[in-house]
Amino acid sequence: MSQESEAQVLQIVDPEGEEIEMEVLEFLSLARGDYVVCAPVEGPADEAYAFRIVEGDEETYLEDVVDEDEWQEVVEAWQELIEEAT
Repeated sequence: MSQESEAQVLQIVDPEGEEIEMEVLEFLSLARGDYVVCAPVEGPADEAYAFRIVEGDEETYLEDVVDEDEWQEVVEAWQELIEEAT
């Protein structure tokens, strides 16, 4: 995992329109694309989420990973990084 001196925090809007601060844990580059793994700044320590990073014409945004196979690839890559770090 990358080591940074300062945590990077994203503002994510949930389906109800509430803004949630998420700390970036890691960026992953896989065959299907690029992903970010993050955790709520205020929330359980063992809770993490993964989003696909999408490069638009004017901006970059995050999408939920809805495909089960794609989700499994992201989870496996994240677990490998955790295992390597321990």
